[in-house]
Amino acid sequence: MLRAELAGIPGLDLSPMCFTMDEKLVPAPVNCLVINSTPAPASRPARRRRPRRGRSSILAVVEGDRVAIVMDVLEDPEVLLIAGRLRQIVKR
Repeated sequence: MLRAELAGIPGLDLSPMCFTMDEKLVPAPVNCLVINSTPAPASRPARRRRPRRGRSSILAVVEGDRVAIVMDVLEDPEVLLIAGRLRQIVKR
């Protein structure tokens, strides 16, 4: 559901993956969405600060330039909230 909500946003590469109990990202079984942003290098520091601003925060796994949102414990309203917040961050 999160992948569908974020599809079509320029500069985002969305990859379904699995975040394992030993904290690694592997291809299967799918339980998370890995989001890789492709902004110009000069804008990266500003983008990394943005998730901390605003009312809602998102707890995510960060690995290099990738962010993984683990989906297996989220309900649909939470997914929609996360998608909306991510859209706000990307549009700035």
